[in-house]
Amino acid sequence: MTWWKVLIHNNTERSKHEAFQAAFASIFRNSGEAYDVGLFGAIEGDQHAYYFSPAAAQLAANLISRYSGLPCPAPKESAVFSVAAWGKPNARIPFAPAD
Repeated sequence: MTWWKVLIHNNTERSKHEAFQAAFASIFRNSGEAYDVGLFGAIEGDQHAYYFSPAAAQLAANLISRYSGLPCPAPKESAVFSVAAWGKPNARIPFAPAD
């Protein structure tokens, strides 16, 4: 179960972030808003990191490729915020264990 991450520099035009998020929102809606499909965000230095849950990564492979995404370790739930997911992330999202 591989997580994927896309990094977009914070100085990038806001419209690129919005287009990226809108593209995923469409994928999320078309998935039937499945409980294990989620996109999460975090600020990492001068970049905005977007994390795709394993189920989301399967559905959004083309989007991830378009933005040069890379596989990554699962983030801790406490280290990210929800961009597109069912409310507060739940047990169906395989986050890294809390400390």
